Amino acid sequence: MYTKIMKTVILSAGKGSRMRDMTRDIPKPLLMVSGKTLLAHKLDIVAGMSSSICIVISHMSEKIIDTIGDSWNGVPIIYCLQKELQGTASALNVACDFIGNSPFLVLMGDDIYDSVDLENLVQCEWGMLVFDSNNPKNEGKIILDENGDLKEIIDDGKGELEQNLVCTGAYFLQPEYFSWQPELAAFSNEIGIPQTLQAHANERKIKAVITKKWYKINNPEELKLAEEKLML
Repeated sequence: MYTKIMKTVILSAGKGSRMRDMTRDIPKPLLMVSGKTLLAHKLDIVAGMSSSICIVISHMSEKIIDTIGDSWNGVPIIYCLQKELQGTASALNVACDFIGNSPFLVLMGDDIYDSVDLENLVQCEWGMLVFDSNNPKNEGKIILDENGDLKEIIDDGKGELEQNLVCTGAYFLQPEYFSWQPELAAFSNEIGIPQTLQAHANERKIKAVITKKWYKINNPEELKLAEEKLML
C-alpha cells in the first residue's frame, strides 16, 4: 500500500507548440478534457496519494498558479520554476530540494493517466509506467528483461522490433535518483529521465507497469481522441 509520505512532482513547463492556436493564450496543462483541465485530471488522483505536490512550471506560469492555487483537496502545492527548457531530467532536477529524502511520483503535466495504474506504480520500489501501443513504428521502444524490468530503450522508427512498449513519462523513484548523472535523450541536446534510468538499470530493478489507459496530448487531434475515449 502506498504511503502518504510520498511526494508527487508534475512536470508542466512545456509550451505546447503543436497545439496551434489552442495554447496561444493559456498554457497547455490548462486545456480542458471532459470538463477538467489536464492538470486537474492528475491532481484529483495524486491528492489522495501524496503528502505534498510540486508543479514544475515555466511557460505562462502565473496562469497555472492562479488557476490551481496553493492546495488541492487539502494537499499543499508548491511551484518550482524551470528557467531553461532542457528536457525532463532538467525539469525534475528543479524539484530536488522539494523531494528531500522521500520516495516520489513523477508525472507529465499534459498527459492523462488512470488512477489504478498509478496506484500499481507506487507499489514498486523503482517503477515506470509503459504503454502497450500496438504501434510497431514507435521510435523509442522500452525493452524489458525476463523479469519485467527495464533493460534498454531502443530507437526503432522503421518498426523492425516486435516490442511496442513506450514510456508514458510516469515514474516512481527513490531520492537516490538525484545522485545520478543525467543522460542525454537520443538525437537531442536535452537530458531525459528514461535515458537516465536506463543508464542505471543494471544497478536498480526498475519495474515496468504496463497500461492500456494513457492519453498523450501532443496535438489537437490527440486532445479530441482523449475526450472521446473518456466519455465511453
